[in-house]
Amino acid sequence: MITHQIRLTSMRGVACMVVIIGHCLGIFPIIPGAAASGSLLWPQSTLEFVQQILGVLFNGDAAVMVFFTLSGCVLAMQMERMPQSWGGTWSFYIRRVFRIYPLAIVAVLLGLAVVLALPRWFAQLPPGSADAMTQSVSALEIVKNLVMLSNDLDPPLWSLKVEIYLSIAFPLIYALTRRPLPLMIAILLGILLIFADFLRHDTTRQAVLAFVLGAALPRHEVLRRDLERWETPLLLVAVVVLMAARRLVEPAGMNRAWFILPETICALIVIRSAYVKRPDCLWLDAPGVLWLGELSYGLYVLHMPILWIISSSLATVLGATFVNTHGFVCSVALLAISLPITLAAAAFTHRRVELPLQRLGRMLATQPPTRDTSAVPSPPSNSSPHQ
Repeated sequence: MITHQIRLTSMRGVACMVVIIGHCLGIFPIIPGAAASGSLLWPQSTLEFVQQILGVLFNGDAAVMVFFTLSGCVLAMQMERMPQSWGGTWSFYIRRVFRIYPLAIVAVLLGLAVVLALPRWFAQLPPGSADAMTQSVSALEIVKNLVMLSNDLDPPLWSLKVEIYLSIAFPLIYALTRRPLPLMIAILLGILLIFADFLRHDTTRQAVLAFVLGAALPRHEVLRRDLERWETPLLLVAVVVLMAARRLVEPAGMNRAWFILPETICALIVIRSAYVKRPDCLWLDAPGVLWLGELSYGLYVLHMPILWIISSSLATVLGATFVNTHGFVCSVALLAISLPITLAAAAFTHRRVELPLQRLGRMLATQPPTRDTSAVPSPPSNSSPHQ
């Protein structure tokens, strides 16, 4: 694995940890008896300021934007090495199905088991997840969750639906990023979609620009140009804006586009720093961080049902009074208990589910090499940053 592939994989793991910690902090109320009502700049109390800072440091929504941009980048890198043919495009879709669905289905079934069992097993459910864990589940809802049209049984899987839609469109996205003029048109379209509130499928249309910019990164030298002494300040500013923009803009009631657009641009800058092997990102080469990246898909899809189980156990053992008055302590305990379990589950499913079924997908998608340059580019399967 070459250096930028290592760093992109590692970044996937870091983004996944941000999501997991952010969800741990959201299950128990850090502010006793109330939700935060102020903003990052105008908190109502010291405790609320702490909650806002934690929300910036572990901004899961910003981390998901990094996932989307990484998906575009990694898919484009792999497509560069693939023959261009309609058969290759069909092969890509087969591999994507075997990459995305097997472990997602495992996660949905785990979520279903949790939703059906926890209300019977535990007398006390955590405040931040009680509604999700007491929902009624019909056969139709189960099927919709299994095919990723719904995410009630595992809420983080909303982003997989976006991945699936944009994976279907990715051959076109890749083709548009090959030359400057079509790329500019695609970027403009992506920006317009972010602001197009009258359209449905908000999350999908708002991720188009992230995929486009990610796909353009390995293909256009201008996006990787060395900025010399401005590189480190630019990266620092991008990280701060990426993590804080939502906290600054959303409480003001402004259009969501005004934080989604800067988040997308800053996600590209962060990924660019890893891609061009900046010294600032040397820590991404560490074996432990790379290991997290390799397990990131399992960590992402499995962590919420596991959090439900552990948080319900804590709420039952500690009682409602303690949970409502010591939310931060409960959140730290939840993270300390659930993270090793989630890592073990992700490592097991990576070996027993992900890798074997990815190999099966590659086998089913195998075709004789062809070179039809007039056809649509054929992407391969990838370890999408989101997966």
